[in-house]
Order: sequence, then structure tokens, then C-alpha cells
Amino acid sequence: MNVQRTLSVSDAAALFGVTSKTVRCWIRAGMPPARAGGKGPGAGALIDVDSAVTWLEQVRRPDARERRVAREIAAAAAAVRTIADRDRFRLAQLRAVADRIAPLVAKMNDVSEVHRLLVAEIDEVFQA
Repeated sequence: MNVQRTLSVSDAAALFGVTSKTVRCWIRAGMPPARAGGKGPGAGALIDVDSAVTWLEQVRRPDARERRVAREIAAAAAAVRTIADRDRFRLAQLRAVADRIAPLVAKMNDVSEVHRLLVAEIDEVFQA
């Protein structure tokens, strides 16, 4: 599962509560983009959220609102990483199910019994 860590300039502006022009000014001032902007559709700069937060913390003394927003963004980023980690773990568990039951399914002739076994194994993964 790929977790989106880069945003367009306009999406980054919305996230930080500023205008797109402000984000472009930050890039000109030294904020490292994940991808520099170019000309044409789809060629705009991409902003790495983690790098942007780090850069903003280093160059600006945020006011109380900005500190709160930065904390919320950091918490959201941590939540996304937690969800991604959980999803990777569950995927590994599901793959283990396939390894564990493949020999059993190969010996079964009853489709409903195969279905019951698969459902039980999958339910066990998601109840863990």
C-alpha cells in the first residue's frame, strides 16, 4: 500500500491554511519540494509533507495557530503511518493464510467447505 506523502502546491496550501502563492514563495525561499515544478499540465511542484513541516519549523517561529496546525498535521501523519503499518501486517497475515490452507484446499472437493474454511481464516485475521 502506497501512502501519499506528497501533495500538489494547492493541496499543501489547503493543508497548511495558506495560499498557493505562499507555498510557492516558501519553495523559492528554500523549502525543498519533492519534485520541482515545470511547465504544462501535471508538471507542478510536489510538496513532501514531512519535509515541509521540518523546513517550516527551522525557518519560522510559528504563532499559536500554526503550532496547533503543525501538531495536527504531525498527528495525522503518524495516524497514516500507523494505518499503513497495520495494513501491511494484515496483508502479511492474509498471505500466511494462503500458505497455511493451500494444502487443505487442494484436498477438498466440496466448494462450500472451501468457502467456510476461507471465511473462517479471513475472519480470524481481521479479528486479531
